[in-house]
Amino acid sequence: MPVSLAPLTEALLAAVPDAALVCDAGGHIRAANAAAARLLDADLPGADARNAATPENSLAGRSVFAFLDEALLRDAPDGEPFSARVGARLVHVHKTTQPAGLALVLRVAESLPLHRDVERLALGLTESVRGPLASIRAAIETLTEYPGMEEDLAAQFTTIIREQAVALSEQLEESAAALAEATTPLSLPEHLRAEALGARTAAALAEALAVRVDAAPAAASDAPDAVVRVEWSALERGLVHLATRTVHAVQAEALAVQLNRAGQMAALDLCWRGAPVRPERLDRWADEPLAPAGGASAESLRGVVERHGGALWARDADAAGHAAVRLLLPARMPANGRSS
Repeated sequence: MPVSLAPLTEALLAAVPDAALVCDAGGHIRAANAAAARLLDADLPGADARNAATPENSLAGRSVFAFLDEALLRDAPDGEPFSARVGARLVHVHKTTQPAGLALVLRVAESLPLHRDVERLALGLTESVRGPLASIRAAIETLTEYPGMEEDLAAQFTTIIREQAVALSEQLEESAAALAEATTPLSLPEHLRAEALGARTAAALAEALAVRVDAAPAAASDAPDAVVRVEWSALERGLVHLATRTVHAVQAEALAVQLNRAGQMAALDLCWRGAPVRPERLDRWADEPLAPAGGASAESLRGVVERHGGALWARDADAAGHAAVRLLLPARMPANGRSS
């Protein structure tokens, strides 16, 4: 009579502090620990009432591909963790391939500042505005109490109010910027298939620009399953900056986002019909500071591209009159040759 390994599997999963689960070859979850249930099941309707005694049972039979990209998960090599979005959270995924399926360990990437940093900034703001406010209040009270004050003396009090108001405004702006920077999540790297990167890029540009933005279908790409490691928050700001400058410079009425393979790199092209961008102009754009992500930021598009190990250049118009700017990013090509 065969011996069931289920109790042993459940005991091993329960001993793992991170979210852990086991799937069959079809991606159906066969066992999971409570941490995995809290991570994956939290946003589903009725999660609190479902299997409250053994929450890990709420995942049994579900497809792991409802939470993680199937192609990204299947193509990821064992022993090389990758990062992916699960709902609104970024998680590091460790995969081990087994004869009967997959074993996964998921660890949430922590990116928010400690509460004491925010408290320190709030305390500093309180102390820094106390002086200017006291000076303004005293000057106003003096002017109100002595309405017949000599003109020169009244002008001095008016100057005090003006100078202290300027100082207060500058202090508030500095503190607001510092607070926003401290509470902005770090730009953590995640792994995306080229197809998903193209779709996400098109969506971000469509939201930011006043022109039509189209994403080329996966069938038109020769690298839809190439995997690219990106810091999306920083890359998104860079792409929006680049697309905004391009649209204004060439008066483009529409943009198309295309992903293709260039050797062992993924080529992200922003294409339009019309005149190309001059290389010297692209160089100037690349060195401009990007719009901050909540706080002060002097990072440039060139800095973002170089941090990704990529390159940026302008492409001349082809025979059909389509020009482009191209961003090259290192990519991992699937071993099965789907992107060859």
